[in-house]
Amino acid sequence: MVLEAIPAEGWIATLERERWTGRKGYPVRGMWSALIAGVLRQAETLADVERLLKRDTDTRLVCGFSADNIPSQDALTRFLKKLVEYDDLLEKCFTRLE
Repeated sequence: MVLEAIPAEGWIATLERERWTGRKGYPVRGMWSALIAGVLRQAETLADVERLLKRDTDTRLVCGFSADNIPSQDALTRFLKKLVEYDDLLEKCFTRLE
C-alpha cells in the first residue's frame, strides 16, 4: 500500500530509460521498493536492508527479488547515488504526498 501511495512513477520511468553501464543489474522498481521497505522496517544501514531482503521472504517478493538474486549493500549504495542525481524528481515525488 505504501509503494502505491508514493507518486514515484515519473522518476522511476526516467531512471528506467537511462542508459546504464556495465551489466544489467537490478530493476529500478525493485531497488526503490527495497529502500522503502528498509525505511518502513527501520533499517539503519543499507547492510540492514540487504539482511532484511535475505531473511524476509514476503518483503523480498514484494520487491521482486528471488532468494538467489538479492542486491548487495554495494548495489544498493550505487542505486542510492543514482537517486541523488535525480533529487529534483524525487523531491517532486514527496511534495505531491502533502
